[in-house]
Amino acid sequence: MQNFFIVNKSTDPSSSYSPEQAKHYSSYRPPLHSSILEKCIGARKYSFGLDIGCGTGHSTLALKQYCEWVFGIEPSRSMLEKAIDAPGVTYETYDGLLIPGQKEQFDIITFAGSLYYAKSDVLLAEVQRVLKSGGHIVIYDFEVDFNPVFEQIGEPPSEHYDHQVNLDDSNFSEFKEKEEQYTLTFDASHEELAHLVLSSDLALKFFQEKYDRKEPFSPLLQEFLQLFEKSSVSLDALAYSYLYRVK
Repeated sequence: MQNFFIVNKSTDPSSSYSPEQAKHYSSYRPPLHSSILEKCIGARKYSFGLDIGCGTGHSTLALKQYCEWVFGIEPSRSMLEKAIDAPGVTYETYDGLLIPGQKEQFDIITFAGSLYYAKSDVLLAEVQRVLKSGGHIVIYDFEVDFNPVFEQIGEPPSEHYDHQVNLDDSNFSEFKEKEEQYTLTFDASHEELAHLVLSSDLALKFFQEKYDRKEPFSPLLQEFLQLFEKSSVSLDALAYSYLYRVK
């Protein structure tokens, strides 16, 4: 099996997201998680689900629609401090490798845009340990096309990030049931768009420098209000999803 390494080498998992970035991340995420999961797993229902790299809980809440109980685990304490509470949902920190769970505890495990940061031999062994025989693994991500926005306000540096990371290069490849790529469209208000842009660390730093403000939300929002006459902005997102059933 090929070796992969955690991108964040810090001994403190919470250091990967600043409080400012976590605030914008929790304030708005594109409403795409449920649509992607519906394409992956349809009308299936599960008892226990695990969302690895849950962030502030948007992906966890989407998974809860299919499960009686869901556990969201996340290495960033800044993110978990903003996690969205809901009945049947429990959040917990983890070190990015060892999953806090019992053997064959979960019926479904999801990675929503998190596998790129976490993929390792240790984690994949942990996934096999806590997943029930016949259980599902769903890996998905989406890439928002910001070009219509950035061509008018300036384009921040792009992050080195692979939205198509999956398990095809591991021992799980034989278990893949479905792979899909498709475009989804969503509308975001000016406020939501500002939060979405600033949820990226590089974009946050770019606009902090542009406006000479530690918190650039207000000037960015004003720029959006001047640029876009309609009350919302329509954006496309390219979605990637992979479904594995591990026997």
